[in-house]
Amino acid sequence: MSSLPGSREPLLRVAVTGGTHGNEMCGVYLARYWLQNPGELQRPSFSAMPVLANPAATAACCRYLDRDLNRSCTLTFLGSTATPDDPYEVKRARELNQLLGPKGTGQAFDFTLDLHNTTANTGVCLISESNISFNLHLCHYLQRQNPGMPCRLFLYEPAGTETFSVESISKNGI
Repeated sequence: MSSLPGSREPLLRVAVTGGTHGNEMCGVYLARYWLQNPGELQRPSFSAMPVLANPAATAACCRYLDRDLNRSCTLTFLGSTATPDDPYEVKRARELNQLLGPKGTGQAFDFTLDLHNTTANTGVCLISESNISFNLHLCHYLQRQNPGMPCRLFLYEPAGTETFSVESISKNGI
């Protein structure tokens, strides 16, 4: 199963993570709710698993303890030899990689939706690699569910490239 660019295969396993940053409470509340009520997240067409991504930072209600968890999910950290001195978030990234991956393998979840929030009035905002067309469809779907709220899609190129592009989905769709 693959959700790689150009793939027309359906998504069968979806992970929804909240609390990557322990002080972003919208994702924390949703992850906790879905962990208590897993049927709310399930759909007939795919299996969904809620995950509280950074429980220690969530308990402390801070962004992270040692380093940003988002910056700890790189192949460099995930593939390095574990040591007792590793920062908490590097250890947690490895745990999440085993739970949801391993990253880049056929065993990995088809799609991971990582919930964040901000104090800015952005409406719905998705941040995604630019070569994954599914995210355009997701943004379009969200826009149709909430016609009065903008859905912004920020597209970026994977590491190693210098470009960054921004797309905005209009009220009329894609």
